[in-house]
Amino acid sequence: VTQLRSLDLDGSFDLPKLEIPKNLPIHAPHAYPCEYSFSRLPSPPSSWPQAPVMLRPTPGSHTQIRGIRYADSKTYQNFSGFCAGCILPINTGAEEPGKSLVIDFETKHFVGTLLMRIKDVSALLDKSSYQQESYFDGKKRKFQAIIKGKFKTALPMSQCVTGQAFERPAGKL
Repeated sequence: VTQLRSLDLDGSFDLPKLEIPKNLPIHAPHAYPCEYSFSRLPSPPSSWPQAPVMLRPTPGSHTQIRGIRYADSKTYQNFSGFCAGCILPINTGAEEPGKSLVIDFETKHFVGTLLMRIKDVSALLDKSSYQQESYFDGKKRKFQAIIKGKFKTALPMSQCVTGQAFERPAGKL
């Protein structure tokens, strides 16, 4: 279950305080070709940086990815194999503090940052620094999604939903 909640960050999630400028710059063109990113999966799956797992914006959701950056930085970077339209990074939970990759995004009603962790996902050896300890040590959970941001317009929480949609059985989560 992915939970959307208000976070009182004390450093335990290694996300800096989110300061959202009025006009976030759209990230520069990306390295991975995503001509058909909303009509089919980027292929072949063996070319995905964290194959067989891949994270992307929901097709047709009009989610704009502003950029990908380290959690301790405000500067967007081009990370080879990832792009704003079709393939986004997933953290392992063993990144050094501040070296998790986060995704800044915007929708019609919300602007914020996502940090996604999945246990046992392929490490991004050339993109992050790792330590022996992992966020998942001693926990039964398999993933964590942290979303921090601001609603652009007033929206009752009773109208907010979060979740996942699978086109086929996901197996044991």
